[in-house]
Amino acid sequence: MSRPNSRPAPCGPRRGRRTNDDLTALAPDVRTFVEALRAHVLEPLRGRGMNYRRLSELLTEEFGRGCSQTTVQRIGAGGKIPPREVLAHLLDLAHTYAGPLGRDRRSAVTDAYLPALRQGDPVLYRIYELQDELGRRRRGGERPRTGNSPPRSAIRHAGRSDTTAVTSARERGRHDTR
Repeated sequence: MSRPNSRPAPCGPRRGRRTNDDLTALAPDVRTFVEALRAHVLEPLRGRGMNYRRLSELLTEEFGRGCSQTTVQRIGAGGKIPPREVLAHLLDLAHTYAGPLGRDRRSAVTDAYLPALRQGDPVLYRIYELQDELGRRRRGGERPRTGNSPPRSAIRHAGRSDTTAVTSARERGRHDTR
């Protein structure tokens, strides 16, 4: 028995919503990344009986913080570009549960990641760019500079000759006889 003034149940997806298979609305770089992620990570995992809920549980166990089923679905649909830690864990899960990922399959996903992140989440892209620059400088022995300040070595050697010794406060304290 139907209720008066009730609307019939909608058939298919709601108007205006993208389905998971429709990637045409995505930016080209994001689309390339999602296609590679689906082909090399998500589809092999689904072939082994892994659904979004199970992926979410495994990511939460591995990652240590919550990665909801909805978030995993949005990553698979291209609505969210994952942080690189989550992507690394997804690649590891695919390797563990769906068989070894070859270098070409792994690189197909990782090579498409940064251009997609630049388009999909420019703020996170900039954060990673700055973190990587900081890491490169630290590995190279150079300290990162802020603003227009000169490097510490220039400050340390400015205005003193090689024969002038600068005595530290600790050394002055030792030799003070007062």
